[in-house]
Amino acid sequence: MNNNLNILFIDTHDNTPSASRIRLLDYAKLAANYYLIERRIGKTESKEEELSPNLFIIPVKSWNRLFFIYRGYKTASRLLHRKNINCIVTKDPFTLGLVGYLLKRKIKINLNVNILADLIDNESFIKERFS
Repeated sequence: MNNNLNILFIDTHDNTPSASRIRLLDYAKLAANYYLIERRIGKTESKEEELSPNLFIIPVKSWNRLFFIYRGYKTASRLLHRKNINCIVTKDPFTLGLVGYLLKRKIKINLNVNILADLIDNESFIKERFS
């Protein structure tokens, strides 16, 4: 565990909690504190959770993806000012990445934007190859 690393991860709500929760617990072992801002669209339960002494889930309820940009930014900004966050990680380069980018510009903090894509075995991608 790195005692100086405090990570803010901006993600979407996952309806399969077992695998993702185990993965989060493993990630949290690598940092002093791991804060997950989780985008939840619609009428889902929205209460903060503490999965371990250093893993905190902060849900952000939003009407849609665009409204999340505002709500997610506000929530993350408050968290960044209260905690000593060293790095922001986002799950995608779209709305979540935009929130991370805006925070990076405002606070001058490291940003890691993940791009998750399945291109190797994707039939649509294989048909688009140049031959």
